[in-house]
Amino acid sequence: MSDDALRCPECGSEDFVTWPYDFGEERETGYRDCGVRAECKTCHHEADIEDFQPRATPTSGKEEEK
Repeated sequence: MSDDALRCPECGSEDFVTWPYDFGEERETGYRDCGVRAECKTCHHEADIEDFQPRATPTSGKEEEK
């Protein structure tokens, strides 16, 4: 597994499918409601692709000494 690969926020799987959506312009705001959704094939969690983020790299909590 690659550390920079997108992962499911629920189970950590890299196995998911994506699809675009476009609901057109919102009446109230005038903004376009569109983007990309993803569904995990392992746990079936569905969310915007922005929620499927790379796994954070663990840090020791110590600042690097200079």
